[in-house]
Amino acid sequence: MSAGKLAEKTATVPEPKPERLSPPFRVGERLTYEVYYGLVRAGTATLVVHDVVQVCGRPTYHVVLTATTTPTFSKIFRVNDKIESYIDTEEFIPRKFAKVQEEGDYRHDEVTILDQEHHLGHYRSNRSGYTKDYEIPERCQDTLSIFYFLRLLWYGIGDRFVVKVMADEKIWDVAFQVKEAVRRTIYRGGSYDTFLLEADANFDAGTLRKGRGRLWITMDERKLIVCVKTKLAFGYLTLAMVKADNIYEDVGGKKREAFSSELSRR
Repeated sequence: MSAGKLAEKTATVPEPKPERLSPPFRVGERLTYEVYYGLVRAGTATLVVHDVVQVCGRPTYHVVLTATTTPTFSKIFRVNDKIESYIDTEEFIPRKFAKVQEEGDYRHDEVTILDQEHHLGHYRSNRSGYTKDYEIPERCQDTLSIFYFLRLLWYGIGDRFVVKVMADEKIWDVAFQVKEAVRRTIYRGGSYDTFLLEADANFDAGTLRKGRGRLWITMDERKLIVCVKTKLAFGYLTLAMVKADNIYEDVGGKKREAFSSELSRR
């Protein structure tokens, strides 16, 4: 099913809003992922909540994703990417987005200010100087902030929802469906009780790729995204979490109880 058709099926479902007063992450959180192309370990990615900084007069979490290929894989195709999102600490919407990409011969360096109150995106290419202003919808996410936004929601099997995402100076619908509760084992990373979410996107932007992807999100208070898998033209790209430092403390067991309940219904 295409992203459009899935979005159409979920059109009657309100766009999700954060269901928590405080986020399940904090300054200093560092998640480390191994990146696989098919069965080949291709590189490493880290997600870090660096600090809280002021952007457009608002306090924001400065979140940084870095991705690099291994020396061996770099001989085939070298990647050295840095993506940054500045997420409002109260509204949980991005105020600024920046991306520097080195992928093979491709080079890109951009920054976008998201004026959420006036629904405008202000884009600038730091390589060419090209600028563009365009409309953005209310509570628009970017291709990095969406992964933190998903951690603010509670899920139930069968839930469907659509998130508006800014990418490449355009707005896209990313449709999600909660498929099942599953025990997910990560090589060198442990086992987790998770919700499996299917995501349907119609654009290419870093970890979010055109077509259908899968995300495994823990059912506990932390809502860690322990695995992401997307289909490429040839094979699959997989991010598997192998280390989590300075993470939010899991203070309750209700999600683990929910996991057992969901499994008993299958």
